[in-house]
Amino acid sequence: MITMAGMIGVGKTTYTNYMAEMFNAEPLFEEVSENPILDAYYSEPTKYAFSLQIYFLNQRIKSIKRGMRLDRAILDRSIYEDALFTQVNNMNGNISDVEWNLYQDLLANMMDDIRIISENTNQQPELLVYLTGPFDMILEKIKRRGRSYEQVDGRPDLLAYYQQLYTMYGEWYESYDKSAKMSIDVSQYDIIDSESDRHTVAKLIQDTYDQLLLTSKI
Repeated sequence: MITMAGMIGVGKTTYTNYMAEMFNAEPLFEEVSENPILDAYYSEPTKYAFSLQIYFLNQRIKSIKRGMRLDRAILDRSIYEDALFTQVNNMNGNISDVEWNLYQDLLANMMDDIRIISENTNQQPELLVYLTGPFDMILEKIKRRGRSYEQVDGRPDLLAYYQQLYTMYGEWYESYDKSAKMSIDVSQYDIIDSESDRHTVAKLIQDTYDQLLLTSKI
């Protein structure tokens, strides 16, 4: 199982689609259009932050369980990224310390169950692929995809939130130790219009994953 990770707007969905095609794997997506809370969160983060993060946690566990039943799967976001968003909301006063502690305890219990399932099913090691790029490029991607509640025009608070997330994502990746990991600068590749770049990225990921499997057998 491969898991994509990265900042809002960096291109996780695009990469998940192409990598699933390259590896003949099933892509497992975060269903934004079916999320009943996300839009409301952007309008009233203090009111909806905790509910939103519990929603994401529940959906992510479902995706992980589904992926573990498949021969090959690519998740478009890591469950530990959700914990990062929850932490940021706690830092910003949208989630209380009590709620943050409850979330961490719930996540730990859920991941204990996942580890037991993984041991019993002999799952292959997981690889996290972290997508990153220049902040201005990510803002442009957010603008182009056109979700009204994500736009920063006239909203300096939202721009500051994105800048905070961008910084913390880099720190999060550096300290991430739940699985093997690799980083890809998306500004270096055009996987939408360049077949060569798609194959280059796929080979980078495949080589890392193969080395991971080889190491696990030693």
